[in-house]
Amino acid sequence: MSFKEVKILINNKEIELNEFVTSIFGNVIDGMIASLNLDEEPVEIEIKVVKDK
Repeated sequence: MSFKEVKILINNKEIELNEFVTSIFGNVIDGMIASLNLDEEPVEIEIKVVKDK
């Protein structure tokens, strides 16, 4: 599967991703979302992770 866009921002700075990393992140997230058995197919997914200091 290919993904139109996969972005990672760390401290509000976008990290450049190569095709391999884009594919890995896209497929892992797609698999996790698929396991949620949603009523409709997601078109855009946003995930935000904030670490404890």
